[in-house]
Amino acid sequence: MQNEQSEELKKQLETLRESDEAKGLLFELLGQITAQRTSDDICRTAVEGVRRCLGFERAGLFLVDKKSGWFKGTYGTDLNGTTTDERDLIMDDQTGGRIERILKGESDLERGCELGEPRARPGEEDVKADLVALKLRGRLYGILSVDNRLTRRPISDRELAYIFLTSQVLGNALEMTRAREALAQSEERFRQVAENSGSWIWELDAEGRYTYSSSVVRDVLGVDPETLANQPFIDRVAEEDRDK
Repeated sequence: MQNEQSEELKKQLETLRESDEAKGLLFELLGQITAQRTSDDICRTAVEGVRRCLGFERAGLFLVDKKSGWFKGTYGTDLNGTTTDERDLIMDDQTGGRIERILKGESDLERGCELGEPRARPGEEDVKADLVALKLRGRLYGILSVDNRLTRRPISDRELAYIFLTSQVLGNALEMTRAREALAQSEERFRQVAENSGSWIWELDAEGRYTYSSSVVRDVLGVDPETLANQPFIDRVAEEDRDK
C-alpha cells in the first residue's frame, strides 16, 4: 500500500512541477526560507510556511541528529496554532515502527500515524498525522509531521505532494546555511588561536596580498591590522631582501 501511495505521489509531483499554482507557492516559500540566515530561522520559517502557504493546520519538523542517528525536534505547532520551540524534543517511535521504516529508507511517507505532542485527547482517536521523509539528493535529512487536528479535515495526496516539493527547497537551504555556519565557526576558532598565540600570524591571497593579520602586528610593525588589508606582502619586506 505504501509503495502504491509513493508511486501515486511521484505521478502527482510531475503534474505539480508544471502547475503555475505550485510554482507560485514554492517561489513564495523559497523566498521566505532562503532569506533566513541561520538553520533555526530556516526551520521556524519552514514550519510556519507549511501552515500559511500550503494550508496544513499543524506541522512539526524533525532533523536527523548526526550523533545519535535519530530525529531531533526544531519547531512545531500547538493546539492554538502557535509556533513552539521543540529543539529539546526527540521524536519517539510510538507508530508501530513507522519512523524506523523511514530511517531505513523503506518508506518516504507514513500516513495515519498517532499524533505527536500534545498527545491525542479523548474524542481525538480518529485524528491522525502524516509523516513525510525529507530527502535531498536521495539522502534523508529529516521528517515533517503534518496534521489537520483543529478541523479534522483529511489531508489529500495532492497536498502531500506540495510537501515533497518544498522539502527540496528546505534541504538545499539547510545545507548551504550549515556550511556557512561551519565556516564561520572555523574562522572564529582560527581568529581566537591567532589572537592568543602571542605571534604575528597573517594570511595572504594568491596575489600575495594580506587578507588577515593578527593584532600582534601592532607590536611588530606599529600598524593596525586593518591597515594591512589588501596590501602586497612584498611592500613590508626590506628592499635589500626583496630579490630573495
